Amino acid sequence: MSTSALTRLLSAIAVAASLAGCDQYSTLRGKVSDQQGTQQQGLSDTGGLGGSGTVSAATEVRLMQIGTDGTLSKIQYSDTVKLSASGEYSIRFPGGERILIQALDAQGNVVASGMYENVQPSGLTYVAAPLDTESSVEASVLVQMIRRGSTPAQANSVDVRARINSQVAAAVKASSDPDAKVQALAEAIISAQRTQDESYEQAGLTVDHEALFAAEQSAAANLGVKLDHGDNATETYGLFFSELLAARAAAGISEQQQAKAETCGSSAFRATLAARLQATAATDPVIDASFRQASALEAVASSSAVTAILHAAGAADATVNAATSAAAVLRAAVTASTSATTSAQAWLAYQSSIQGNGTVQGSILGTYMGVNAGTAITADAALTASTLALVTLNSTLGNTFDTALSATGTVNFTSLGSSVVSAYATYEAAVRAQSAALAVFGTKATPAIDVMVVTSGSFTAR
Repeated sequence: MSTSALTRLLSAIAVAASLAGCDQYSTLRGKVSDQQGTQQQGLSDTGGLGGSGTVSAATEVRLMQIGTDGTLSKIQYSDTVKLSASGEYSIRFPGGERILIQALDAQGNVVASGMYENVQPSGLTYVAAPLDTESSVEASVLVQMIRRGSTPAQANSVDVRARINSQVAAAVKASSDPDAKVQALAEAIISAQRTQDESYEQAGLTVDHEALFAAEQSAAANLGVKLDHGDNATETYGLFFSELLAARAAAGISEQQQAKAETCGSSAFRATLAARLQATAATDPVIDASFRQASALEAVASSSAVTAILHAAGAADATVNAATSAAAVLRAAVTASTSATTSAQAWLAYQSSIQGNGTVQGSILGTYMGVNAGTAITADAALTASTLALVTLNSTLGNTFDTALSATGTVNFTSLGSSVVSAYATYEAAVRAQSAALAVFGTKATPAIDVMVVTSGSFTAR
């Protein structure tokens, strides 16, 4: 052995001994599942996509790290461990970020995978979500995002968990070309994340990706524990989304800013996915399931913002409660939807309950503003202007996506995001131009316009 090689070996032994001596090795534990996943609404080296038969096929688990170019390598000082008869594993190692967990069969093939955001060298035990079809698709998409130019800091794996549910994952696995679906989802999520960044930037926010990611990690960690424990999936994911909203608020992003960013990101996500797969929600199950999940994410963000706006404006309890009830109806409807079309219909019904359909009078917003027979014409004119602005927005977005997206070719995600956010900003300016006309409603005019803007999610536009 050469002197340099011996030096490196002794150095490695010294580091390992130091970590062990200080009890800085942590433990990551979890299990393999035969399920397609739990959230209701593979590539050659990332491996199979889990599901039925995984527990019997898997024999051991290893931990991998994702390089800045998307290459995978085994995490230093981590061992490949055998699975128990019930499919459980426990691995001690020094820790790391954006960890890829791979379950292998007897031949060394990857049969399922998952990811864990952050394990600190603290001597603590961390619990990962079960390795199933959903977690496998999420892990594969994350790797492809980095391979397509999204830096580790930009590729938010917590957001990936939110955008891919069990229906999306099952559709990917059932498709004739799962690799193509994974690659398209990766680009679509990059589009969404970059567009959200542009939205925050245009709102005057400076978002520290690592700080935001760190704030969201607690929500992901809690999700893993509850899924491993087998808690009710609907309640578990409801808590997960609530904790994500709270984490972003803690990072200085208001509910209204979150809703705008989600609307813009959803629009870019859906357009990119459809363009890359050269299909529609009516013809492609992956697109349909992905659109429904995008609708659910918008429902959480937008309805929370509407309630927050009304509450901050001092609306009567009955009005705030009515908005909360409308939000619950929307979320339940998009969760139960069986197609992207029914999701869009749920959105239109929500918009109608909040701001009215043709007339504001009688809606939740109309009640808040105190619209009566004498002021209805003024309020309705503002609503009509908002509707016309949506028509213009549709046209602008259509031209933007037709120019920027195709089945092949490189997408400038930052430029695309900027164009989408600018189109929505133009729409918002047109709605806010009605503030003078709504002056008759006094201090309630501005909150009313805020509600109109937020209520018009991307599913009521393109």
